[in-house]
Amino acid sequence: MTDPTNFQPDLTVRNAIRHILSKGGSTGITPEDPSFSEYPREIASRLAGINLAAKDHPDLNISLASDKEHLRDTVRKLNDKRDEIDAEGVFVIIN
Repeated sequence: MTDPTNFQPDLTVRNAIRHILSKGGSTGITPEDPSFSEYPREIASRLAGINLAAKDHPDLNISLASDKEHLRDTVRKLNDKRDEIDAEGVFVIIN
């Protein structure tokens, strides 16, 4: 059974991300960006923060405007890198 609240973008950041991606994404970097206008201020701030953080890491080449397949591919690559680091016995803490 699917929880109907999963489709309420103004409830959680996760739901808002799903909603943004389904609408074609956003490159907004401030909570005032028009693409975030339908979300509560806290969620809009977090969405903008995601894009700002992605912008600070150009090696990832992602944002909330990335298509779903590109995001999935990036997650796969990050998981592979994590596994590689774990196999070497090196621990990395990411904030």
